[in-house]
Amino acid sequence: MSFDVKAEFISEVLEVTFLLSGLIFAQQKFRIQIPLVKAFLFIIALTLYSDAPGFLTLGGLFLVISEVDRRDYRIPDVLTKPALFGLSIWLIHTPTSLLLAWGWIAIMYAITYFAPTVVGRGDIKLVGVLVLVNEIENVLARMEFLVILLFLASLFALPGALLSRKRGGSPLFPFGPAICTAALAIFGVATQ
Repeated sequence: MSFDVKAEFISEVLEVTFLLSGLIFAQQKFRIQIPLVKAFLFIIALTLYSDAPGFLTLGGLFLVISEVDRRDYRIPDVLTKPALFGLSIWLIHTPTSLLLAWGWIAIMYAITYFAPTVVGRGDIKLVGVLVLVNEIENVLARMEFLVILLFLASLFALPGALLSRKRGGSPLFPFGPAICTAALAIFGVATQ
């Protein structure tokens, strides 16, 4: 085995260990139950899809966000607000992306004021964060990213929402997992 192969293997093991420890912390913090086998398989799938560290970190966060939203129908502010404000400070030199992210949040908050069950405010903040992450990763043009993200998320959420309604389930449907899946698809394709 050459030095490069050993270094790459050690790097992969460290990334998986980091993500597993982060998921264990999140399980305790948010009292979610993600079976270790499921988390490990998810991380392996992410690693096979793309080995970019930012992608793997986002994937781990998305797993936590999806599980909390699926269970509680909410996305914790402790994950979205610090990311939103931290990324806004980091990207202060790009007013166009800040305008798009915060404009999206303002418009959607106004809509939810008049129609509170249309979409959750955690979903709104999550999309705002992803618009800013797109600016850092430079994956797509700003508006193009937002449109594709919302289209894919709606496409991914539609079957589950229809099935839930058909079964007479809750009128609420967690949109966070679909947003996270769409973002993983977009960022994953970009890191290939």
